[in-house]
Amino acid sequence: MTLKVSADSDDLRLRAVSGTKVSSELTVKREVPAVEASAADKDVWATKAYVKVVSKDVNASSLAPLITAYVSTDGSTYTAATASVSKDDILLVKGLKAGTAYKLRLSAVADPDRASKDIEFTTENATALPNGDFETLTANVTAKDMLQGGQWSISAGVYYDNKLSYTISEPNGWATVNAKTASTSHKTQNSFFVVPSTFNSTLTWLSTVPNIKVLGTGGGTETPDSYKGFTAQHGKNAMVLRNVAWDPEGKRPDKWKKEFAGTDEYYGHNVPEVSQRSAGKLFLGTYTYNNGSETYNQGVAFASRPTSLKGYYTYTNDPGDTAEKGKVTVQVLSGETIIGSGSVTLGAVAKYTAFNVPVTYQANVGKATSIRVMITSSTHASDNQAAETAAIKVSTFNSRYESAMHGATLCVDNLSLAY
Repeated sequence: MTLKVSADSDDLRLRAVSGTKVSSELTVKREVPAVEASAADKDVWATKAYVKVVSKDVNASSLAPLITAYVSTDGSTYTAATASVSKDDILLVKGLKAGTAYKLRLSAVADPDRASKDIEFTTENATALPNGDFETLTANVTAKDMLQGGQWSISAGVYYDNKLSYTISEPNGWATVNAKTASTSHKTQNSFFVVPSTFNSTLTWLSTVPNIKVLGTGGGTETPDSYKGFTAQHGKNAMVLRNVAWDPEGKRPDKWKKEFAGTDEYYGHNVPEVSQRSAGKLFLGTYTYNNGSETYNQGVAFASRPTSLKGYYTYTNDPGDTAEKGKVTVQVLSGETIIGSGSVTLGAVAKYTAFNVPVTYQANVGKATSIRVMITSSTHASDNQAAETAAIKVSTFNSRYESAMHGATLCVDNLSLAY
C-alpha cells in the first residue's frame, strides 16, 4: 500500500483501523532527501534567478515542486522566496532586488535550518537606458542664412531671397541620420534639399523674409509652424523624428515673379524635384555619411537584461499615407548574438501616450554585453535608401517661412527600462 503524505520533517505515526479494532501505533522514520542548489552566472538576472535542484537520493524533477527556496542578504536571516518550477528540475526564484548579493538555500521540508548548503550570487544591476530622457544634448546640426526655396519678385525685376538659420541638438549617446538628410556637403544648400530628419523640441529655428527695397516693409522673422508646438513629456526636451525629402544633387527652383503680390506671397512659389526620401531615425550608437555611403554602428555596451522598454510618444500622419506608423525596436546582445528582442509600432495619437516594448529572450541565453534601441518615424525605415525613397510619402510645405517637403512626425520622450 502506498500513502501520499505532505512534505514535512516529522516522523510518521500510523495506526490501522478495522471496525472497532485499532492497532498499536507504528512509527515510520521519515527520510528527508538530500538536496543541493546550483545556479550558473548566466542564470542570475536583475530580479530573478533560475536555480537547479540537485539530489542524489531522488529524481530532482519530482522533488522540485516540493522545494522551498530561502534567501538572505546578511547570511543570518533567511526568508522564503517566491519560487515555482520553470522546467523539470529548475526553480524560478522571483522578487529579488537588482544589484544585490544573495545567499540561497533549498529545503525539502520547508525549514531553512534543514536545508542545502548556501550558494552565493549577485543579481544584475537595473541599469538605466543611457540618456533616455534626452536632456543631455550637443548642438551638432546648424545652418546660417541658408537659402530657403527659390527667389521671388513683386516688381521691377528685383529678386529677393528668403533665408533660414537653425541650431539642432542631438542627445549624447544617440545617433541620427541628419548627417545624410541635412548634409552640409549637398551640392545645393537650400531648404528643399537639406532637411533635418530628427531634431530636439527645444531647437532654435528662424526663417527671414527680407523687406522690400525702397518701401522697407513686408519682411519678417519667424519660426515655421512645422517646428513649433513640440513639448516634453518629462523634463525640458523631447526628440522629434520626421519623414523628409532631401537631395544631394538638387537644383534650385526657377525664379518666381508676380507684380504687386501681397506680403503673404513673398516667397518663391516654384517647387523643385527632390530625389530622396528618408525616415527620421534615433538610435543608440554612431552614424556616418560620406558621399552616398552610410555606416551604422548600432548599440552600446550594456551588461543587464531588461524585460521591456517604456516611453511616451505622439504621432502625426502625412495626409498621403494615413496608415503610416512609427516603430521602436530593442535588441539585447551577448557578443554578436541577439539573445532578446522586441518591437512595437506607434500609430497616430495627438497627446503623449505611453508605449511598452516587451523583450522576449531565447532559452538558456548568456549574459548581455550590449543593447540596441532603434526608433524610426516610419515602418518603411530601412538601411536601403532606394527602398525608403520608394515607400515613404511626404507633403510640400512652401510659404513665407518654410520651403521643404516632409511627412509623418513622431515625438518621443522619457524612455526607461523595466526589469
